[in-house]
Order: sequence, then structure tokens, then C-alpha cells
Amino acid sequence: FTKIKYGDIISKDGGEDMKLNTIKVRLLMAEQLIKQKELADKAGVSRQTLSAIMNGRSCRPEIIGKISLALGVKPEEIIE
Repeated sequence: FTKIKYGDIISKDGGEDMKLNTIKVRLLMAEQLIKQKELADKAGVSRQTLSAIMNGRSCRPEIIGKISLALGVKPEEIIE
């Protein structure tokens, strides 16, 4: 994966936005003993981007896909 800058990831048009279920993601991170920086690196996104998403920002479906792939789960398992 290629790292994508913060502004490139967060959707501005509101059309395809999705939200992570941060509780599920944090549980998966705890289960795998990984920190947010490690997840960001595995997913190919910046730590700042992941932090924004974990704090409630919406993102495009492909970012959900990258995060779910990094966690080893299906995208539908980590969205609200």
C-alpha cells in the first residue's frame, strides 16, 4: 500500500463517507497487541489520518478496506 496524505483520505463531498466502529477496532487492536501507529503503518495510512478516523471522522470505503485488511477482518465487521 502507498501512504496517502490526510487531505486525500477524508471525504469532503459526504457521498460515500463511512465511519469506523472505533470500539470494535480498539478491541481488535488490543487482541492483536498493536498500537495505533502500527495499525496505520500496516494499513498504509498516516498515523494522523488514522487518529482522525478513530476520533469520529468519516472516510472513504477504500480506507475502511485498508484498515480491515490490516486487522484481518471484513470491512463490514468494523463499520457503524
